[in-house]
Amino acid sequence: MKRFVRFSAPRQPVVAVSWFMADAYCRYVGKRLPTEAEWEKAARGEHGERFPWGNAPPTCARAVYEITPGEYGCGTQITADVGSRPVGRYGLYDMAGNSWEWVEDWYTPCYDGCPGACGAACRGPDPRGPCGGGKAPCP
Repeated sequence: MKRFVRFSAPRQPVVAVSWFMADAYCRYVGKRLPTEAEWEKAARGEHGERFPWGNAPPTCARAVYEITPGEYGCGTQITADVGSRPVGRYGLYDMAGNSWEWVEDWYTPCYDGCPGACGAACRGPDPRGPCGGGKAPCP
């Protein structure tokens, strides 16, 4: 994986991992990926604020993100060390920015009002997404 050499420092987040690899690792350690609803609650808190720190807009002091198109990592073009920004709700770090996260549920591009909408499967307190989420193929 020579092209990811810039992303291999000891404290950087793990990148270039497929959903299947993340799922297999979680099962190996006796855990599971969170559902999207669980992840959203952890990131946004009980009151559903927009970001882990509240409703204030993102800054590079709060999260590592793409400032303008193509300026990843707050302009550094690389991820930052895990935990390099302030801790968020529930003692969690890096719930916004730095790298993408995997969740248990299947992705859907549309919840309502389009062809192939997820509909009822994506409603409720902890929806599992289209086809019930999980590992089974979704037609």
